[in-house]
This record gives sequence, C-alpha cells and structure tokens, in this order.
Amino acid sequence: MDVNTSTYYKSYGLGFQCLDENHVLEQADAEILDPDLQNLIIDYGPNNAWCGWNFKLEDTSGLIESWAHSEAQGFKTRWIMLFNVHKQREFAVRLLEKYNLSARLIGSLISSPGEGNLEIAKRLWHWSSVEHGEKFRIVGYNTLFNLDKLNLPPREAKPAGPEPKTNDASRTGDATGIPSRWAFARRRKGFSNDPVLPISGSPRLGIRSKNGGFTSKNVNEHSSFDNISANDEDALSNIHYHPRMLRLWMWIIVTADGTVISIHEPFPINGKPKVELDRENAAHIRRNLRMVLRCLSETRLSQQVETPSRDAKISIEEGALLIRKTDGPTSDLLLYYLFDDWFTTWGIVVQRAHPYSKDLSSIREQDPQLEHIDKLHDIVRRLASLRRIYQSYELVINRLLDEAKDFFDADSPLSFRPAAAFRINRLKYRVRYLAIPEIEDCESETQGLISLVRQIRK
Repeated sequence: MDVNTSTYYKSYGLGFQCLDENHVLEQADAEILDPDLQNLIIDYGPNNAWCGWNFKLEDTSGLIESWAHSEAQGFKTRWIMLFNVHKQREFAVRLLEKYNLSARLIGSLISSPGEGNLEIAKRLWHWSSVEHGEKFRIVGYNTLFNLDKLNLPPREAKPAGPEPKTNDASRTGDATGIPSRWAFARRRKGFSNDPVLPISGSPRLGIRSKNGGFTSKNVNEHSSFDNISANDEDALSNIHYHPRMLRLWMWIIVTADGTVISIHEPFPINGKPKVELDRENAAHIRRNLRMVLRCLSETRLSQQVETPSRDAKISIEEGALLIRKTDGPTSDLLLYYLFDDWFTTWGIVVQRAHPYSKDLSSIREQDPQLEHIDKLHDIVRRLASLRRIYQSYELVINRLLDEAKDFFDADSPLSFRPAAAFRINRLKYRVRYLAIPEIEDCESETQGLISLVRQIRK
C-alpha cells in the first residue's frame, strides 16, 4: 500500500483503500452484492487503484477536490457507481453540478423507481437516451436478464382439490396476484412449487372457455416486478408484449475530467427477506460490474493467463484488462465494457438463452393444437419487442459513433480513442449480424409454425 496515497485521501477526510490488495478487492466485490450499497468509487491509473464506498453528502466536497488534484497520484479515471440514487439525490446532484447538465436531464438521472424517465423505461423497453454537452456524454438504456438465472421465491404448495370459482380477471393471476402465463395450467395441477416470476409481464393467456375453445385475456404491464391485483380493472387494458425477462435501466455518464458515473435502477424485492434474495440475484444482475471491478485491481492482473483461453468467460475478462493497463484516461474503454455486457444482454440472444427457443422446440415436438396458435402469437409479439430492444442498442451505438465525429475533436477527452472506437464498431456488427438476425430467425420460425398449425387444423 502506498502510504502517501493513503495520506492524500485522509487529508480530504475520505476513507479510500488500495484496491490492489487482495483483501480490499474481496471486500469491494462483496459490497457490490450488498442490497444496501449506496455508492462505490474507484480511482485508478496504470500503476495503482484505490476505492471506497457508501460515501455521504458531507463527503462530496472532499471527493470533488481530491479528484481535481489527483494527477500527482497517477490516477487517470474515476468510476462512480450509484445505487438507489433516489435515496441520495443531493449527493448525486453535488457530484454532477459542475458538468453543466440541464435541470431536465438531472431530474431524469435521479428519478424514483417508476417515475420520470424510469416510467417510460418500464413501459417502452426499447426506450434509450443519448445526450451530450460540452463537458459530458450520457447514455441510458434498458438491460435484460434471463429469469432462469435468478433465484426466485417458490410458491406455497396448495392441496389438490376442486378448482374454486373465479371470474375471468382473477384467472389471469396466480396466488400472489402476479400474472402468470401458465396460471391456468398450474391450477389444473392443483398445486405447484414452480417459482413465481418476478414480472408483471403482459401475457396473452389462453383460457379454456365453457365450449372447449380458447379465449384471450390481456394483462397490462406496469413494471418489471410490480405486483398487480387480479381484480384491478386497469390491469386488463393497454396490453404491452414485453419479453419474459427482467428489465433494469442503466445510465452511463462520461465527463470531460475523466469521471465515469454509472447509475443503476434498483432491482425490486419479491417475497423473500431482502438480504437473502438480493445477494443471490445480485451475483447474476451485477456480474458485469464485478468483472470490470476485478480488472481494475493489480491482484486480478497478476492472475492473467499467458496464452489465450478457450473459455469465453475468461476471454471476456482478459480483454477487459485493457482498461487498467492502458496509459492515459480510459473513460471511453470503461464506457464500452459497461455497455457491452456480454454475460447478460448479448448472451441472451447470441447463446440462444432467451426463453422462446425452448418454447418453440416444445411446440414442435407436440401434435398441432388450436391452443398452439395463441401461444405462438404471444411468442411472435414478444420476439418483436425483443428485436426492438436490440435495435435500440444499435441506435445507441450509431449515435455514440456519430456524435464522436460530429461534436468532439480528436483531442477532446470525450472523443473515442482507437482502442475504444475499434471495440464499439465491432459491437455494432455483432448486434446487427448476430443478435438481431437470431431474433428474426425465431420470428420467421414462429410465423411458419402458425401457418402450419392453421393448415393442419383445417
């Protein structure tokens, strides 16, 4: 540990620790899994990295001043992670005020869950935002997470028995009031230990009518985890076909002084004690953050392999080591590695981890039935929504590249240096020629199955 650097932070009243020490890296990694974590800040350069967490409003002056004079310590980039930003609004505003953001933009950045920009984000999953100014560049977008990777609370078992009489509205939800695409099938079994999906997606349910046919029931999507009462009339209008995944909004702010601020939408709680549920799910939801964190520590750098690995996970992490090894500011590379979250966003499609591949395979193995048409219509609409989300990622990339050329000269700290520009262009082609075509292939397959079922049933 550099005693001079420790003394430097103490002179500003800040409790930073050396991230290059193994026990500090382990503690910082554990903090990212803590649902009560408010913020985590890392200052780093090619020769050292220091971090601290859960700073308070009274620390903002010290944080601002320490970064203004940090060049002598060898730091080139500062990364600030903000969680539950609506609970520390004044802290965030104090950190942002020197970058000349508009009041409207600051209001969007510190919105409470379900309000302001986050209200748009939860209804239009393909919503994205790219803003720039003389001292900043801001990107906002929805990240997606595979529900199969999350640890969800199980439903309470119910004894088998006659199905109670319910109205049509209550048939669209399960015992918790959360709409479920397979709610009808679960009730026919009498009981279930299946996990309760933490989404209030907008399923188009096939409910068997008295004459043996199927009718549709639509449920409005209010939020990715919001519980909707089965008797809520508003929940049966304004259908939104969203992917059956977890959606969380993320802001990435890059500033002219080498600071990168990532603001993360809180992920909700559903039925289990907060710490037990969130720590388990945070390992999946914040996996990319933890990967980037490890790559900023000399402890992780010393473990890199000498030859390229065939393990995709290790290869991705090895590539991200460039953030720490590069001389000069690396805010553009940090932006790229935060946005290019292979483990979640891109892996969903490229590795066929989205839920619709399994659904289509299951339907192909069965004899064509009328109810398959309703399921296939549901799938094709959700695939269209998923495609629009990935098209929004492509739009964000195009705007980033265009604005880098049109608004920032080559010497601007907000321009993309060659290493970052190369990777962002590569990501653009990966989205256009791998991710989106994969979804389009599933859409075509679904439409083909719909036509086949109709022909056979005729």
